[in-house]
Amino acid sequence: MIDIQAINERTIGEHDIHVHAFVKKRKERLCPHCQSTKIEVYMDVIRFILDTPIDGKRRFILLMAKRYKCARCFKTFDERCDDLYPGHGMTRRMAEWIDRQRVNGMSMYRMAKETGMDEGFFRSYFKRKAAQNEKQANEG
Repeated sequence: MIDIQAINERTIGEHDIHVHAFVKKRKERLCPHCQSTKIEVYMDVIRFILDTPIDGKRRFILLMAKRYKCARCFKTFDERCDDLYPGHGMTRRMAEWIDRQRVNGMSMYRMAKETGMDEGFFRSYFKRKAAQNEKQANEG
């Protein structure tokens, strides 16, 4: 299921493609902190999300989403979007692309050149992924 609905796509300069998008209509029903159903829209937010490169150009999704506030615990939280890879500001499709490139032997330096991102971004991604894999191995 795809949660992101594209509005339009345009090339910005010679290096970037921006896709304007929004999260498909999905009403959050529970506060993730206290499970209360008493939540309200707190604000609209725009996030820049990294997506897979096209023809050597970085592709960013300008994602328009909602931020909610719980009337019971007063905590705020973002609208859930299953297409986003948690904690890295990128799509799951981009995470899969990175994993495929790594399996195929592409270095982090080359990935950084291909996407226009900093090499540290990829180091952070693989470090966090290794920690998640280790945690799963210890639990299982």
